[in-house]
Amino acid sequence: MRAVQDAVRALTARNFTHVRLPARGRTARAELFARDHGLHIDLLRVTGLADAHAARMVAGPSGPGNATLLWAAEGGFVEVVVELLSLPEPGEPGAPTSPSYRVVRPRYLWTRPPSGRTGATPLWSPN
Repeated sequence: MRAVQDAVRALTARNFTHVRLPARGRTARAELFARDHGLHIDLLRVTGLADAHAARMVAGPSGPGNATLLWAAEGGFVEVVVELLSLPEPGEPGAPTSPSYRVVRPRYLWTRPPSGRTGATPLWSPN
């Protein structure tokens, strides 16, 4: 759990704004973190420890409604935060300038339960 708290602190230290999105109908509650870089924006949507989606976009010629996705990643929360925070700032060498996508391995791996048992069996857990 400490890694999760450290990841949230790192996002806050890098000026990400946090918004809690309520559940709606069949849509799960989510946490949204966003950071504005002028024409660029970094977003992180989290619905669980193993379900995080991050993106960097740049506004199109007619504004943010026509944004171009420059980079995206999905996977476990902590791993996606590490990937997102390791991106160079827009305009710096190595910053994404054309679309790219990564799938980051989730931190928690699950298998089917043995026959006769219910529930998921963790292969590994940080606790």
